[in-house]
Amino acid sequence: MENKLAGLNLNRTIGGASVWLETAYSQLQSDQANPSQQNTFRLITGADYNFSDKLYAFAEYHFNGAGETQPEKYVKNISKPAYSESGVYLMGQHYFIPCIIYQFNPLLTTNLNTIINVNDMSALLIPTCEFNFAQDVYISAGAYFGLGKSNSQGEIFPKSEFGNYPDMYFINMRVYF
Repeated sequence: MENKLAGLNLNRTIGGASVWLETAYSQLQSDQANPSQQNTFRLITGADYNFSDKLYAFAEYHFNGAGETQPEKYVKNISKPAYSESGVYLMGQHYFIPCIIYQFNPLLTTNLNTIINVNDMSALLIPTCEFNFAQDVYISAGAYFGLGKSNSQGEIFPKSEFGNYPDMYFINMRVYF
């Protein structure tokens, strides 16, 4: 398989905020037994800003050229080379991703991240809390909450990307040495 990728990355500080633009153009080949080619374009643009020593926020817009605008077409996307060869995992075309991080003190930080599929108005809400309880040892807890239209029993095609996601909870521990 011969996959090709060309990209561009621009970063700039404007008025105390960092802004960025990232693009990628891919030519992807599927496997030899079932050859097909897909050309895709992806774009990410965003900005971040420190409002104070404790409050930081960022927002991004993602355009996924391999994605679909209609939820009933998401299932067919999985067989495209962008998903099998290139690590694309978001199913829609347009996403807004805001995040806010608040540091209560140097040891305790909270984070609220959201991935919003603008095409079907579903979202993945990801709240987390992290505590640095010893030097180079962090423990965090959080959840993933899928919001949006969900399928009724027996329906095959999704009504939204995140509407059928189950609520998931996690605890994570990191040790640096």
